[in-house]
Amino acid sequence: MTDFLFPCALSRFFFSPARRSVSSAVLAGVVLGALLAAQPLALAAPALPANPATNPEPAASDAARAELTDIFRRLAQAGISADSVSWAVLRLDGTPGGHAVSIYRSDQPVMLASTTKLVTTLAANELLGPRFAWRTQAVLEGTLSGGVLSGDLRLIGGGDASLTYERLRQWFVQLQKRGLKRITGQIILDDRAFAITPADMAATPGPSSNSPLHTWPDAYIVNTSAYQLSRAAPTAAPAAGAAVGAVAGSVASAPRSDGAIADAAIARALKAPAAPAAPAQLARPAPEWQFSPALPDVPLTIASDSRCSPRAQWLPQDAPHPTGVLLMGLGGKNCVDKPRTVVLRPSPLSSAGLTRAAWEAAGGELDGHVVWATPAPPPKPVKGRKAQRVRPPKAWATLASEPLPQLIRHTNKTSDNLYARHLLLSLAPGFPAQPARLAAARQRVQDWLIRQGLAKNAIALDNGSGLARSEQARVQDLARFVALQWAKPAQQKLILQTLPVAGEDGTLARYFKGSSAQGIAHLKTGTLNGVRALAGVVTPKNGLPVALSVVVVSPNAHRAMPALQRWVEWVARYASQAPAPPAVATPPAAPAAPAASAP
Repeated sequence: MTDFLFPCALSRFFFSPARRSVSSAVLAGVVLGALLAAQPLALAAPALPANPATNPEPAASDAARAELTDIFRRLAQAGISADSVSWAVLRLDGTPGGHAVSIYRSDQPVMLASTTKLVTTLAANELLGPRFAWRTQAVLEGTLSGGVLSGDLRLIGGGDASLTYERLRQWFVQLQKRGLKRITGQIILDDRAFAITPADMAATPGPSSNSPLHTWPDAYIVNTSAYQLSRAAPTAAPAAGAAVGAVAGSVASAPRSDGAIADAAIARALKAPAAPAAPAQLARPAPEWQFSPALPDVPLTIASDSRCSPRAQWLPQDAPHPTGVLLMGLGGKNCVDKPRTVVLRPSPLSSAGLTRAAWEAAGGELDGHVVWATPAPPPKPVKGRKAQRVRPPKAWATLASEPLPQLIRHTNKTSDNLYARHLLLSLAPGFPAQPARLAAARQRVQDWLIRQGLAKNAIALDNGSGLARSEQARVQDLARFVALQWAKPAQQKLILQTLPVAGEDGTLARYFKGSSAQGIAHLKTGTLNGVRALAGVVTPKNGLPVALSVVVVSPNAHRAMPALQRWVEWVARYASQAPAPPAVATPPAAPAAPAASAP
């Protein structure tokens, strides 16, 4: 098969008679100037060098040249310059790491956005194994007799990002069938399996009303965010000091007139300092409204608003550990004549409230509260004795998530940031018996990447989801990583089964409909403000599969997807096999190749 490279020196075609009639001097200047100023397309050796040299441009068809010109024209029309784009395309022909057929500005480090999840999920699949699952454990701290636990029920979180209100309720039904019907003490939520520090989150955008998907990792989290908001049934006016806007008695005490949580002990249980829920002039208590699933004892306030557009946000606004909920957009007498869906990102407050709501909905009784575990003091060293490893408490019952392949499928198909962040933390050595530390998890993945054949820090990881702009790599390194994993049957299977399929499912369901890439492009998408990215594999029906990575970094990146769709179709048509070479002038000689190649 003839090695080929798609053209960079487009001037012969661009100014040919066939194109002169449809081209303007302005368009020629924009496209050609950008192309010539950027790194030219080059055909690399079977393994990409660390700093790829510019190699001669081999023959390529007029059709390929024409389509590539049109792609750059579309990018220019979207306000995206040629030097805002980087790509690498590797034919998977059995060459270790793939055979480069098209690279463009591929040696420039760029933000990967959610294509970072490819690294996180493929590392998890190989290092944790397909039988891995997140596990939540129930530990009895007391005596169980006659259906009554005289003591506390401790729920030890194992990082299960798939734990929802409904799964928790069903598990509680099973616990009650086993004989646990009433708890005289507390339900203690233990999330100490993740040892996360503020420094771990410094590079990642925090939760906010504008970023509902930016949820902090938590070893015990009830990952339910959609609630049905409806008017509560008329009841007698609450007594002075009673909880407002929620069922009494679980995770928060009565609010003061300024909306702050009054009980400092309960505030600590909520993992948040006492703080005002909302300025008095903006909101009032809202006992006439209720959520389903319920959020027991979460104070609800309502903002003065004449519009009918129901929505909710945590208070204080954008706080990682909120203390109440503000309802907005409920103006008008008949605004909510039937339940309406509102979204609240998961938080410690909702996890505690939903835990109690699930327990009671399952038919259980709780005399105490739902509280968070406090860190245990380290054991005091005894002179002359080795430190003894603390044995974990014996679980009375365990709730397991789906096996790892299903977790990865959800992560990649939906680009779930919380799942990806929890998967990276799960890679920390010793987890879950030892608390997961993010730095240790990152290092384990970096060590694994080196064993795959990549250079040290070729792919920079922060939280594993792509939310951090510091998660960067050269597109040639990410494409080569995909190619290396494709050579392993288990990883190849995972790529095909878990990445979004063009025009069919996941984050690509609405793209590539009716195109030549539909059904054959398995690509992880990446989106940040000013960034659009795709990475994965294209498997043509006729020809060899190709690995690719393409990134656009531009203020107008949000306009890039139409051009990127055409680019993927272009790859699908031409990259898997060499077209018949047309007569093309001999290209200039290439500069000398570097002495050594990257591993």
